[in-house]
Amino acid sequence: MGFFLGVNKYKLEKEELIQVLQIDNRQVREQQIEKIKKVKQTRDQSKVDKCLEKLREIARDKSGSGNLLEASIEAARARCTLGEISQALEDVFSRHVADSRLVSGAYRKTFDDGKDNNELKQVIDRVEVCRLVFFSFFLNNYLNRNFPKSMVDVLEYL
Repeated sequence: MGFFLGVNKYKLEKEELIQVLQIDNRQVREQQIEKIKKVKQTRDQSKVDKCLEKLREIARDKSGSGNLLEASIEAARARCTLGEISQALEDVFSRHVADSRLVSGAYRKTFDDGKDNNELKQVIDRVEVCRLVFFSFFLNNYLNRNFPKSMVDVLEYL
């Protein structure tokens, strides 16, 4: 089994410049903060408080008779922010924290046909060789400040 790399053999004689929209994140953030301030100034705060408390009550209810979606929509219509709605639910349920863990050997059975062949070891060895070759290529070019201009440079190195 060999390794294949794709190289764009067909290039345009004259490539068009693509216009990329530049967004000033700081300015967008400031605009959003201003919009939220205006919403909070013009809404009925007592209605907001009631809607958020209703959300918490439904979330606490162990019978499951309440409808969180309906209460969330009601809160949004009362001009509660997404952050306030999320916080009301987090007050009851707490915040989910993902459990990230390394999984190893997930594909081992795919290669194990019970005949004690070395197919998996061969695949792992080939991947490791490829990783080392690419690593040494890029490290060598980085140290020499000679960065590849295209994948053709990489392939010539191999």
